[in-house]
Amino acid sequence: MRGLRTTLTDERGVAVVMALILLVAMSGLTLAFLSVSAFEPQISQNLASTAQARYLAEAGLEWGFNALATTPAAFTAAGVPMMNAQQNHWNSILLQGGSVSGGPMQMPGGVGPVNAAFGTFNVTIANDWQAGDNMMTGCPTAAGCGGAALDAGGQNNDTNGLVIMTSTGTVNGVTRTVRAVVRRPTLGFNFNGAVSFPGTQADVGFTGNSFEIDGRDWAMPPPGATPAIPDGTNPAVWGIAVSTQFPANENTVESSLSGQQQDNVRGAQENVAQSGQGTNTINTDPNATSQAVHEFIQMMGQFADITMTSTQSNPVSVSSVNWGTAQNPVIVHVKGTPPDPTSQFTALSISGNSTGYGILIVEDGDLKISGNFRWNGPIIVSGKYVGVGFLGGGEQSVYGTVISNETATDEAAGYKEGLFTGNAKIRYSKQALDLAMSAIFNRRSSFNIYSWREQ
Repeated sequence: MRGLRTTLTDERGVAVVMALILLVAMSGLTLAFLSVSAFEPQISQNLASTAQARYLAEAGLEWGFNALATTPAAFTAAGVPMMNAQQNHWNSILLQGGSVSGGPMQMPGGVGPVNAAFGTFNVTIANDWQAGDNMMTGCPTAAGCGGAALDAGGQNNDTNGLVIMTSTGTVNGVTRTVRAVVRRPTLGFNFNGAVSFPGTQADVGFTGNSFEIDGRDWAMPPPGATPAIPDGTNPAVWGIAVSTQFPANENTVESSLSGQQQDNVRGAQENVAQSGQGTNTINTDPNATSQAVHEFIQMMGQFADITMTSTQSNPVSVSSVNWGTAQNPVIVHVKGTPPDPTSQFTALSISGNSTGYGILIVEDGDLKISGNFRWNGPIIVSGKYVGVGFLGGGEQSVYGTVISNETATDEAAGYKEGLFTGNAKIRYSKQALDLAMSAIFNRRSSFNIYSWREQ
């Protein structure tokens, strides 16, 4: 019994057992640490690849945005209304996929210009026409961008200036996807007359028998040249257009033309059986609305290259100016502050030998032009108590269109929205209008990207 107790309490050899236990434990920990250290480079590589893939996806968005922003607008097609040309700006890209399943279409170039050894990105765009797309574009569910939550144009017809771009970056088998919405400027306005009066009034004065208002299409002539006959290729527009909201203005304009002056106004024919001159070329136009002009000015004002404020105590008067060139048309915006109910405030006076290429906008005040003057593009005068006057004293010509949009309803009698005297020549020119509009639609800064989402 005593020997058994002695044997049981004998601790000799315990150190070996403990050492073995510790050895086994340390071996397990060592193997665990070795296993973790073996996976750590892979974890680091995956983390690096994920970050690189995300950066590639972002680079793809930038590449795709540049492709969209530099896609030339479809201005040059003969007979294509300018408003439609803008609506269809990206359709050539959307149509390339030709998918009927609703999937996004691959942009030209497909995989981006990145060496495959460093990863690739793939960029697609899709129109915002499918259920749920408005959650991405931010359009309200009832009526939003373009009057609806989703683009009514369907899969291949962009009508609201919004597309959804998806970019997927791939590095070492790791992918990251970024989606964003690209918005382009939209134009809800057609220039359907050599001269247009979309507003509440259209009081016009025609003096002499040398002025010319012509809705037939004219090519934009070189500086100093004055062609004798229309040489454009596009269909004629109205000589003078008024708003369908104020149909009585048509009679106001027509009654202002004397019998001798009938052949001074030409354009599209209201009655095709009659000649394309005089009252037969003066008509109402549903696109000629004050609201459309207002929205157009709001958009253009954001991108004005030259902005001036004109007040009654300090009106803007310039002489022998040269605004823009055929290679670089500009947007000039003169804002009269505040509107003058006496109708005697001239917001901008132009005299001397002056030329311009682009878009000229004058708000809340008159525009008066004298001397030798040529403008290539649209001239828009809009607001309360406004009018445009070609006062003679030189050769004044506009290749494009002239719009006088009176918004006041209480203007005193005797003040005119348009005055055409001397040798004033207002000639519709789609070429000049296209050139002017390129000042907006061919610059990157006019486009923007938003609603960034990572997947």
